Amino acid sequence: AIMLVITAALIGFIFMWQYQRRTIDDMKTELENQAIAISDDTTDYIDNGKWEDYLDYISSLERVNDWDVWTFSDPYADHPMNSNMETGDSYNDIVSSAKYGAYIPFIESAFNGNSLCKSVKHDKIEQKPTIMVGYPILGENKEVVGAVVVKKQVDELTAIVEDSLSLIVISIVISLGISFIIVIIFAT
Repeated sequence: AIMLVITAALIGFIFMWQYQRRTIDDMKTELENQAIAISDDTTDYIDNGKWEDYLDYISSLERVNDWDVWTFSDPYADHPMNSNMETGDSYNDIVSSAKYGAYIPFIESAFNGNSLCKSVKHDKIEQKPTIMVGYPILGENKEVVGAVVVKKQVDELTAIVEDSLSLIVISIVISLGISFIIVIIFAT
């Protein structure tokens, strides 16, 4: 009976861990694809010179998709992205603030022409588990002119895992109860 409970608990925890890992990987892939699309769209806005409409575009994306999008002009580029296309603080503001320290590697990776995708267990700003992606924005001559950082809270994943854990605990208690009933029946 005890071996049955231990086996059920072990299988349950392995399932939960795999499910959580797979779900986070799927969310990372989705967010990376979104960051690529936003970067491409940003390049189109730069090429067409319609940067005035850009912030409305970003704002509508955030409302519809429940993630935050930050864009930064690359101060080291020969022809940086127009600073009016930045969604908030500039890169220099981010670097000088200790609060945003976790975001700097995403921005700098994008400025270097690379993408960076990570899940963070506890985001200092959101105070929740978060997935973040940094991706470069290319200008007219394919020079990196900026960076886009897309981040999404994964608090719904935490709720799913907690619900799964409670389901496993209930299953273990029920299987333990049934096992003891069977032992009592066969013992008499």
